[in-house]
Amino acid sequence: MQLQLLFAVSAICTVSKVCGDFDSRSSHPCKPKSDGHRIGHLDELGCQRPPLGHITEYFEAPTPRELWENHVLPYKPAVIRGALHGSPALSLWDDSYLIDTYGDQEVLIEKKYEDRKSEPKRMPIKDFINNYRKENWYVVSLLPNAMRRDVRVPKPLMCSTFRKNLAELNLWIGTHGTRSMLHHDADNIMHCVVSGWKDWILIHPDYKSKLDMVVGREAQASGFSHLNVDRIDEDLNPEVWDVPWLYATIRAGDCLYLPYRYLHQVRSYERSISSTFLFYPNDDFSDSDCKDVDLNGYLSLNDTYVYWTYENGQETVDMGYMNPVLVRDEIIAAAKATGKSKINMKMFFYLSLILYGEMGIEAGPRTTVIFKELDHDKDKYITISDMKNADIEIWKQWCRDLDSPHGPTKTQATQSKQLSAETSAFAKRLNDRHVDSRYALYFLQFLLRTKGSNGQITFPEFKKWVEVQVGTPSDAFLLFDHDFNGIVSTQELDNTTQKRLRDFSRMYYSMAGTNINGGGLFSDEVEARDMSILKDLNQIPKRLLADVNDNSAFKIENFKLQTILDLFKNMKNSVQQGKTMDLKQMLIEVKNSDLLEVFEIEKFDGNFAFSFIDRNDDGVLSIEELDFYMSNDVMDIEEAKDEDPFRANDLIIKMLSNMNMASEYLENLKKRWKQRMKNKDAYEPEEIKTNLKPEKTEL
Repeated sequence: MQLQLLFAVSAICTVSKVCGDFDSRSSHPCKPKSDGHRIGHLDELGCQRPPLGHITEYFEAPTPRELWENHVLPYKPAVIRGALHGSPALSLWDDSYLIDTYGDQEVLIEKKYEDRKSEPKRMPIKDFINNYRKENWYVVSLLPNAMRRDVRVPKPLMCSTFRKNLAELNLWIGTHGTRSMLHHDADNIMHCVVSGWKDWILIHPDYKSKLDMVVGREAQASGFSHLNVDRIDEDLNPEVWDVPWLYATIRAGDCLYLPYRYLHQVRSYERSISSTFLFYPNDDFSDSDCKDVDLNGYLSLNDTYVYWTYENGQETVDMGYMNPVLVRDEIIAAAKATGKSKINMKMFFYLSLILYGEMGIEAGPRTTVIFKELDHDKDKYITISDMKNADIEIWKQWCRDLDSPHGPTKTQATQSKQLSAETSAFAKRLNDRHVDSRYALYFLQFLLRTKGSNGQITFPEFKKWVEVQVGTPSDAFLLFDHDFNGIVSTQELDNTTQKRLRDFSRMYYSMAGTNINGGGLFSDEVEARDMSILKDLNQIPKRLLADVNDNSAFKIENFKLQTILDLFKNMKNSVQQGKTMDLKQMLIEVKNSDLLEVFEIEKFDGNFAFSFIDRNDDGVLSIEELDFYMSNDVMDIEEAKDEDPFRANDLIIKMLSNMNMASEYLENLKKRWKQRMKNKDAYEPEEIKTNLKPEKTEL
């Protein structure tokens, strides 16, 4: 253990009087390297500079309001000593008890040394415990419902908004030497140790840019760093020395409160068991119900509601799913933004695409089922009230449909040895989310093929075709010109590091004069362009190109909204001249406008676009309906979007700008469903035929 961490631990001994056998950890004090590197080079995280100190400690648990005012609102972590005292788990959960009492309960298993590259396993607790001292195994799972009776609810979570927003309960079991990556979670957490002890390094998220972070899907709001936390390399990550950090050591019975998205790395040194309470972030707080709760009493986890739980034998271990209440509120907000008092199934499906992109497509086969459950009066429409008053289990199911499970399902574990206890090996992670570096490599390979010569590109050509929003083309070029000869070759790209590709991605690159762009931690640009198509093409695809001479690339990026507004103005003028603006007339107006050219639309779902604008569902467009989308509010939103293009997510703008995608998505969905029918999947063919039959009103 590094000198700084030893200093940290000795401070805990002085303050908390909970000293233990700290000498059991190997000590290798930090020293300057003979090759001229700074102290901490090739040492573990934390050795690069002394810590700021230990985080705030409580020896008497705070009330929910004290936690809210002193830590949640000001965004500060805290340690609560003895918060779990009184829990039977503290004295009962040895190996023999867990095998005898909960041995058949299934849990998810990950590598002891976290790498995010392997699929979790799924196995009964008894299989894990019988092997975990010799295998590289670590339980990171939902706490099975049967085990909840042995754990108490910490005082700050016994009532108030916190108790009402408990997302999930996690179980952690491991032996000595377990290490996590540096990462952050989407939710507030209360991590409580049942057995053993753990050291934590805590870093404020303001320093993410210095720590080689990669985010997961935006809906999850979690992420991790590619740093090798056991061996920080100054040549690769020199900014780590500029990052201040706090520390905490928690032992059996102690809990650590950590705000959502707060960076942390965890180390344990002996057998340890922990239980983590995740509760959703919330802007409001109420503790009005606390007057009816004895905060000094005992409340078992069995007696409190948690959104995501695991009953033994369940097909999925519901870990890491989105907040079902937030998902419900998002779709309600989207429905309100359309201005319609009720929406049909097509509109419901389209709103899910707007909100969740590819995840919305994957959830497509279930969309009709969810819609049917929301449509209580069976009139083929749902209202805001229908959605707001629906059973939360409906929205939980939709969260499952929108996202893939964190680990293998029961069926998958049964069919695959690598996903079960039958072998010590781990399967390679099936869902590769680290697309930032992959797309950057496709882009650069494509650049060399199309703009270079003989497998290489010179700096003048690179500078001519590569534009970046962060830094300069020179900075980008130097990332890959390894021998500094003014040329980037295919060989240099083949030998470059993932770190350099990620750094390039964060520069928000684009190819001059084209619509090919991307970069920046799963930015919408990368996923929308689907640059994986560049991998196998020998020429620039026409659908991604714009003519450099007539500056239409600029037009595409800056006049999308104006094109739509101009179309609406023309339609409004036609209505004012006495024409009936029905579907047929709207298609004529679209054909005479610049819409198809600006959006590069080959196929336009006129019926769907019409139904979107026709808020009254009466088959004709009125001046009031057209004015709704031409309001100053919409234009103001677009101006705000231009000021911060990477954060903009306004629903109206997205709907208007992307309505041309509906036909393509529905067509792809129909193909997916057709294939699933061949595989005898559980979806009803009649639902598809009735609700999603393609319209014949395309231009």
